[in-house]
Amino acid sequence: MTSSKQVPESDTEPVTRSMPPASAVMPRMPKVLGSRFEVGRFLADGGMSCVFEGYDRALGGPVVIKFLLPSLHADADAIARFEQEPRVLARLARVSDGFVRPLAAGIHHGLRYLVTEKFEGQTLHAILARRTLSLDEAAAWSATSPARWKPPMRSE
Repeated sequence: MTSSKQVPESDTEPVTRSMPPASAVMPRMPKVLGSRFEVGRFLADGGMSCVFEGYDRALGGPVVIKFLLPSLHADADAIARFEQEPRVLARLARVSDGFVRPLAAGIHHGLRYLVTEKFEGQTLHAILARRTLSLDEAAAWSATSPARWKPPMRSE
């Protein structure tokens, strides 16, 4: 079951998107974070957050914007985990290109958010849902960015 919201006319009005019921707890999504990040279409949600596509006006490219669910804004443990995520991503991105880089994090109109670069490609989860990896593929996956990984050419 999905729900639709109206097209926003201001910075914090409801957004038109088909959303699963769990995302309905995000009734007021901003159209823009500060003056830099445009919030786009809904991508996914989970136990702690909702994720949207976005656009970085300053750098001119796609991003991913993750919002902590409002129901968790009083949960100190959830806030600590959410605020730790960009720091962990930044450390991992410095040592491997297999992790997205955080671009911004903060609070906008009471909503905690994290903005990361957007990778295009298949996730390891999606690939493993279809088949197992060869040892060469597993080595290639671990040595490169998951989002940029291309399976090696097979000679059969």
